[in-house]
Amino acid sequence: MRIHFVLLGVALGQCAYIMGMSEYGRPFATNRLAILLDTEEGRVGNPSMGVTRQLLDLIETKTCPILMTKDLWKRFVWGRKLIDDVQKLDKQDFDKKYSALDYALKENYPKYIEILQLGSLRERSKEESKKRAARFTELYGSLPDFLVVWHIVAMVILRIHFNPDEWVYGNTGENFVLLIPKEYQEKMGKTLGLELGRDRYESVLKEEFSLSDAGDSTNLGAKLLAEFDSIFTPSTSDDKHWAIYLSGHGSFGKIAALEIPEFKKLLNYFTKKVPVSVFAYTSCYAAGSNLYETYIKDIKTGYVEQHPFVIALAGISESKVTAGSQDFGAFFAECEKRNKTINWAEALEDLFQFSLQPKENTPLIKFPGTEWFNVPDIKEFALSIGKVLAATREKPILLEQQKLILLYAPDIPFSLMYRQSPRSADDCPIVVSMIPGDACHVFSSILAQSYNASSLFKSFLSYPDIPDEKVFFIKKLVVANDLEEGRPVVTLSNVLCMHRGQDADLTKSFFGFKNPSSDSAIICFTYKGKAYGWQRKSLKEGFKLEEINPNYAGRASAYLQKYIPSGESFTPAIKGRLKDVFSPEQRKGREYEVPAPQAHAKTSKKNLRVAKRMKSKNKLDSHNNRARGIMA
Repeated sequence: MRIHFVLLGVALGQCAYIMGMSEYGRPFATNRLAILLDTEEGRVGNPSMGVTRQLLDLIETKTCPILMTKDLWKRFVWGRKLIDDVQKLDKQDFDKKYSALDYALKENYPKYIEILQLGSLRERSKEESKKRAARFTELYGSLPDFLVVWHIVAMVILRIHFNPDEWVYGNTGENFVLLIPKEYQEKMGKTLGLELGRDRYESVLKEEFSLSDAGDSTNLGAKLLAEFDSIFTPSTSDDKHWAIYLSGHGSFGKIAALEIPEFKKLLNYFTKKVPVSVFAYTSCYAAGSNLYETYIKDIKTGYVEQHPFVIALAGISESKVTAGSQDFGAFFAECEKRNKTINWAEALEDLFQFSLQPKENTPLIKFPGTEWFNVPDIKEFALSIGKVLAATREKPILLEQQKLILLYAPDIPFSLMYRQSPRSADDCPIVVSMIPGDACHVFSSILAQSYNASSLFKSFLSYPDIPDEKVFFIKKLVVANDLEEGRPVVTLSNVLCMHRGQDADLTKSFFGFKNPSSDSAIICFTYKGKAYGWQRKSLKEGFKLEEINPNYAGRASAYLQKYIPSGESFTPAIKGRLKDVFSPEQRKGREYEVPAPQAHAKTSKKNLRVAKRMKSKNKLDSHNNRARGIMA
């Protein structure tokens, strides 16, 4: 299904830093909670341990209360017991206790146990250390990937400090476990906001070993919401404002282990029953089509579901995210600032580590009353080009240190000028299409004479790993020439960079060229009156040109007609209207307060009415409304 509407709330592709306090100077957030949802990690054959790693970080730092699936907790518990037993028990007793593990791992069992023993032993001499390292190398080369990951996690568990006396912990129903650092509990006192009824809680550290099979993820969202009613204590005053972090695996139609309808119910629960001020989450495929399925309330009109709290997520398109070394404490501390403006780029850098993984973890953020998500104001990191900016700007834009170019506009009529002294001629900013589904972006010109042509081509194909067709067409490209000898700079025309997840044979019929090394990547251009395709025969041979159909330019123009209307006919009158509508005050964003719990539902409805009025006020002519872009 194609989406035919335009959202105008983030036209410039920028969000300002929002004040994190009320007129009374209270902190933006007072209470913390991390929710980790996973029923899959720890299975035989599953090498993924991203959520487990986050659990270990949270336990090590005692940052906040942790609500997790029991499957995830069992992984931690038996990991600790396994390391403890491999040090203390003799082989016969150990094998008897862990017969289930022996049965599951079969021929890999003795190798895995030996590598655990080697990892838990202290080194006594250089000679012993050398022998141990050699044996490690031998074992690692023969273990399957998931056991290598299991070993790494077990070694981390061995080295982190976990004293049960420093935690309040217990089961919540049949599906979840809640851990609260005692020092956090003592600090919060009566404002803890979490119910600790002793009759409901029992020790969860005495479970016997059982191999962690796949847990039941059916109706996980409903189970979670059912626990919320008994975990969160009712707020009798406006003194608690939650900063909540959620993590879990995602896929198309699923966010953080929750089906999209379940995830939407979670958002509505926070809106109506819990005074949330910040909700951030990490999940693969959280952006892209999942984002629109989650927050678009009316597919025909483009009205967006409104929630009275800040929402942030890792990832700007349909792709996997990386669970790096997250600083949860710094993130929560930033959200709890008093009488200061919250630096959202810094807060989300602490949480998502996007500077280390710019392609995967670049954040999106949405503030109450705004129409859509955007990258925080991190100008040194990303350049966002929205439809209004593309329509109203006439002068070229000079890129400086940006690692990403985010395209919300189908047509960029002004020149992009890459900085003249890059760190490397191969260090090109990555270009990302922010329009969901199949999309085309047309550049009038790109001046990048300090960057290698081959690297610049690849920058259009580096993101994302999604099944949709993303087309970038550059009418004029000035770039450093590493395609042929004799000329330092070359001017190319009609440059087509296409990431195609569909039938590549169709593109071959249009252009007479298909890259044999990757059927999903097509790069063609004209140079000195001839048409060329750019291909890589092998890694050793590098890149080379192949002369193709001389009618390529016409064929490319015909192919791009499928994206019409992509050319925006912005008359001077329309440009004037756009400049008036998007005044500096509106571009800046809004200062707002976190409402009291009883006002949440009312505030959400009010925000929706405000968004509808803004939509009506900012409505463009019918030509613009037919454009394919989902964000302005």
